[in-house]
Amino acid sequence: MPEMVIPLACMYTPLYPIDTCRLVVGDPVARGQQCQNCGAFWNIHCYREEGKFWVCLSCQRRNQMPSGYIADHPALRHETVEYILPREKGMESEPTFPAFIFIIDTCIAVEELSALKVNIIRCLNWLPPQSNVGLISFGARVLVWDLSGTALPRCYSIRGDRAYTTAELGNMLQLDNTQPVQGRFLLPLEDCEFALTTSIEGLQCNDGVTPVNKRPLRATGTAVSVAVRLLEAFNEVPEKNGAAVAGATPFTKKPGRLMLFTGGPCTRGPGTVVGIEKESMMRFHRDIIEGETPYYEAAYKFYSEVQLRLLDVNGSLTVFAESFDQIGILEMRQAVNHTGGTFICGDTFDHTMFTTSLQRYCDLCDLHVKAAESDTSGGNASCIARSGFGVKFEVHTSADTLVSGVLGPCVADEKGKEPKARHGSSPVEIGVGGTTHWRVSTMDQGVTYTVVFDTATLGKDDDKKQQQRRRFIQFVTRFNTSHGESRIRVTSVVLPIPPSTMMIGGTTTVDPRYFVEHDTFDQVCAATVLARMTVSILEKHPSKWGDAKRWLDTILVQFMRRYSTYTPGVPDSLRLRPCLALFPSFLFNFRRSEYFMMLNISPDETTFKRHWLMRESVDNCVLMVQPTLHSYDIEMPAATPVPLDSCSLRPDNILLMDAFFNIHIMWGTTIFAWIQARYQDNLEYAYFAQLLETVENEAQMLLDARFPYPRFSRTDANGSEARHIKTRMNPTTTHHSGGRATTAAADQSDVIYTDDASIVRFMDSLKQAVVSGSQNSSGSLKGR
Repeated sequence: MPEMVIPLACMYTPLYPIDTCRLVVGDPVARGQQCQNCGAFWNIHCYREEGKFWVCLSCQRRNQMPSGYIADHPALRHETVEYILPREKGMESEPTFPAFIFIIDTCIAVEELSALKVNIIRCLNWLPPQSNVGLISFGARVLVWDLSGTALPRCYSIRGDRAYTTAELGNMLQLDNTQPVQGRFLLPLEDCEFALTTSIEGLQCNDGVTPVNKRPLRATGTAVSVAVRLLEAFNEVPEKNGAAVAGATPFTKKPGRLMLFTGGPCTRGPGTVVGIEKESMMRFHRDIIEGETPYYEAAYKFYSEVQLRLLDVNGSLTVFAESFDQIGILEMRQAVNHTGGTFICGDTFDHTMFTTSLQRYCDLCDLHVKAAESDTSGGNASCIARSGFGVKFEVHTSADTLVSGVLGPCVADEKGKEPKARHGSSPVEIGVGGTTHWRVSTMDQGVTYTVVFDTATLGKDDDKKQQQRRRFIQFVTRFNTSHGESRIRVTSVVLPIPPSTMMIGGTTTVDPRYFVEHDTFDQVCAATVLARMTVSILEKHPSKWGDAKRWLDTILVQFMRRYSTYTPGVPDSLRLRPCLALFPSFLFNFRRSEYFMMLNISPDETTFKRHWLMRESVDNCVLMVQPTLHSYDIEMPAATPVPLDSCSLRPDNILLMDAFFNIHIMWGTTIFAWIQARYQDNLEYAYFAQLLETVENEAQMLLDARFPYPRFSRTDANGSEARHIKTRMNPTTTHHSGGRATTAAADQSDVIYTDDASIVRFMDSLKQAVVSGSQNSSGSLKGR
């Protein structure tokens, strides 16, 4: 792009918590607050003449001023407002709570299954009594449990060795107008809690007859397909004699969440990822690169079809994969990512990671939010929705700005195929592009999207661009709450357009000093955007690891050439302004992170970490790439930020690392010796006990606020768990260079045994590539 090497982009959280003063009851379309031409909404930035008209900043069209206009309307005072639409005539007044279908793997150890059943029964206490619930268990066969309250538990057994059509599943489950799914397989929790609890407690392990050299027969794909069929039947319009019932009330899709609890890979039927013989290994990254994955294509295609079926019924799939081995979430990723579901991965079902993550997942469902229409106080924060169902969002921009795409959990909306919706989309597609309208089945308040813009395609019309002097962007999110309310959240922002004052190759472009002098570059956000763009490339081209790293290096070199100051041919002369100085280190750590690893990490773990990188906020994404490190010692018992470098390893300090997925406490060798000597139990050393307690409290605060619940460990500098901290550090002191110690008997805890290049060597390579001036010098930099 002529203005910047990194495209203009922003990180947007559609359901970020807002104040109740920004809630507006009423339909903005009916009240004339939406542009009749492009569909953008009036806002605080639009030009208006009282009693006459307001001008849409997206298409520059004049619109008649709404009747009953008031100057202090929330939309004219705040950049973000949320409209609560009145219910349509004839719509049901009862709230429409989502359906929860528990899909339980019974091919796990007896102890694991017992712990899982206890946690699921506890989970029922966290759901509203009106929530519709269902139960499916699976092993070699799939059991669909009837919860209608018969004297004995009853279920329908389906073979899991092949795929079934929608009609076949309907016949096997006897689904018709006289025996609908609601009232048999899906019932309100308050009506079936005893039957559901009895059925869950009666589940038995199916792994007892599996030979030691074979994997259990596990029909995961068939179980998920059956669960989707239940949601489809749950949303079917009532029919009579083959036709829709005349005079029926308007139909609204009932959202649903599939919760899959599994402890191993699918080995039978659709979605199979590995054979039953243990001598046949699960696929690894090298197998994917070389194309030696006999099950991958079929399984990926199956779950892609499941994704489309889920989107049609506003359903989402969440996978709780508690296993020491891979279970196949690489193949499931489309059905989870694009529907708004989540991956929760751990080791066992009786671990704190699983139990806490399950509870926080239910909390994020936000089913206890209060309906705004029933709130007469006008200031109840419980009216703020923390999750939405059937979400559709769109982006409106001014004439000089196009939308390249969105990076995050979503798909293009069918409305985006219309010419009007594609009008603002760029021919340069990044992520989910080619449209300005997207949709997702469910969304919580933590989901953050990256919206990438194109300012170059239409930037040739410099005269018009100079006249406008500001760029307009509006985000519109339409969603339903668990109470059946329809809401529209509108966020409108304007940005200054930098003046074009430089001539490069006969083309007028922006002086790069403008972005530096006006502090318009957010290096943390830019690093997150580039990380997501890289992950998006690897998702589309799983075997292009080397090409993706070279592309990232090329972007970094071009960026440094444009925004740094240097003397050609003199590497030491390169200088960066403070607002840019940390950007290279972010990319250095990103190149060394799990997102570029192929060894010592499975494809499932890579998929899990990519999933969270593509949905979390900027702060959390940066933690995944470049963890925070704090030091505590006797002289400075409070948390002191220290560099993510081996020089921060000292025998007399305690380190606390937060890497989002992992939180670790590491004691220096001297501190660990004091702990072993039980100094903390001696009143004379109360300050030492207080130091240990301070670190524990800081770690607990992080654990209490994190979803999913991270892996937590305590270790000494020479313990096995210390590798989790040392592998993320810049290796200033290695076994090649030696540590600070000078004698053989001295402490060597600061030494990192690795052949990875340090950031010093990386920056030397980067400086050389920047100042050389050769276009071919922006290839692969020296790093991992």
